[in-house]
Amino acid sequence: MTGRVVAIAQHDFGRLSADEVYQAWTDPALLTRWMAEHLKEQDPAAALARIEVSAAVGGRFFFADTREGSAAWGYYKALERPKHIVFSWFVSPEEEQEDNSDVTIEITPAGAGCAVTITHEMSDEWADYVDRTAAAWRSMLQAMDGSAAGSLSSGVTP
Repeated sequence: MTGRVVAIAQHDFGRLSADEVYQAWTDPALLTRWMAEHLKEQDPAAALARIEVSAAVGGRFFFADTREGSAAWGYYKALERPKHIVFSWFVSPEEEQEDNSDVTIEITPAGAGCAVTITHEMSDEWADYVDRTAAAWRSMLQAMDGSAAGSLSSGVTP
């Protein structure tokens, strides 16, 4: 067994409630909206190719865009609406076999919005990528927040 390293990203949402952020992570239509915005910021030439979400404990998700090697997938390990999401995160079949990459999203109400902390625990073979990984998660949270000005926050159902 290898050691573990941790990447942490935090973001305060002023316009999205904890429930809206939770749903933005688990609803395929909402996820597609903010992931497309995130991708456009990273690479204007890229486009989403596939997003699948089965948001139930044991359910699988799959994300891919048009860039080579962009696929990521995993399985939901915990879903506690609206405060807690845990899933595995893989970018290769070998990682899936090792099953040593977990992402925890903690969502805490804060005034009209919420605060989110993402903790990504992964094999220490990725130690050189901790800062880049934390930056990528922060960028995703910022894209989600940017989508709040559009239809993201209006799509939440009780």
